[in-house]
Amino acid sequence: MTITYTLKAIKEFTCIGGDCEYSCCKKWQVQIDPETLDRWRNLVNSPLKDQLLGQTANTMLDGEIITSITKKENGNCYHLNDRGLCKIQIELGAENLPAICNNFPRSHYQSDSTSIQSASLACPEIARLMIENTDTNIFIEGDVNDVNLNHIGNGDDSLENYLDKWSRLVMQATNVPVSVKLYYLGKVINDLNAYAENDELDEKIVTEICNNYQHHLRDILTAVNNKKLDINPVSAGWFWDVIYNFSKKTFTNLSKHYDLVDPVITLNIPSQKKSEQNFKDLYTQVNTLLAETRPLFAELQPGLNQYLKTLFINMGFPWNPIGGNFIASYIKSVFHFASTWYLLALVAQAKGSLEPQDLARVIYHVERDYFHDPKVATTMKKNPALFNIENYLTSLLDLH
Repeated sequence: MTITYTLKAIKEFTCIGGDCEYSCCKKWQVQIDPETLDRWRNLVNSPLKDQLLGQTANTMLDGEIITSITKKENGNCYHLNDRGLCKIQIELGAENLPAICNNFPRSHYQSDSTSIQSASLACPEIARLMIENTDTNIFIEGDVNDVNLNHIGNGDDSLENYLDKWSRLVMQATNVPVSVKLYYLGKVINDLNAYAENDELDEKIVTEICNNYQHHLRDILTAVNNKKLDINPVSAGWFWDVIYNFSKKTFTNLSKHYDLVDPVITLNIPSQKKSEQNFKDLYTQVNTLLAETRPLFAELQPGLNQYLKTLFINMGFPWNPIGGNFIASYIKSVFHFASTWYLLALVAQAKGSLEPQDLARVIYHVERDYFHDPKVATTMKKNPALFNIENYLTSLLDLH
């Protein structure tokens, strides 16, 4: 049986066009699918036809020619008018838009047993709707007969469905900081992946590792409160250095909205870390920033939890992990989330306060810069240490 999940924000979503703060028609390269190109070539008596066919550019990607709409000098789509509206849609209707324009921000993911109707959090309106949703489950579930976590059914997709249900229950746990949830999920995924690599992952092992999750969450929370989980400042500094480097572009974009001061820059910490002390110094500064701004995050915890749940789903965790690797989906979600937290802390430092609109703004900037920047994926592929969860797992405990 296929389990279908639909993001509730999609049901409420309406494009706000020219009122959008960070329009998808700005800065991005808009690809034109072959079907749309054919429709444009066959247009009759349209004064826009010559512009449509003339304002295109071809690039090579992985050996394939990609046709895109050319951009203006300011980086906006050629067909975006001064009011922030699309000339193609106004004059020719939505049916003549490139497929990517018609579909965004909607997204559809499909595995053998799971169908996900979700949306890109790079869309400001989706980000706003998502964090404002106070429901425990932000996805509408359909076609589900058995939701009992204590039973793994028969079939090739049984483990996938079990892990999916388990991770949702963990994320829905109330009165547990997201940092504790991240730590617990990371520990479990690390264990599961070790068995999966040796082809030893079966029903018995999965249930043993994931069983009694509420008890484990409480144990971790108690250990954090009693300061029994030590954070290695060198490993933590390395982790935040990765986050810092991934966040540079987003920091620049957010600085247009806020008067941000980057503690890493002001302290003149070397860009190439050469000693353990460099990493310790970096961690000390980031930890100070997070500690000083932590009280301002209190009202945003529900929104942050909704963001994390949506992130995991959009990254295929654990229903369809990246490259079949549970750790890859978990880590990419963690990098998005930790970057959001770090940048939000800088916003809090600059403003002296935080509001839901600040959270939404940081989210859609991070999602746009991360998701569409190939450097991030390239960096992860070239650095195997990024996939060693133990290198930085305790570092996530600062996010509470």
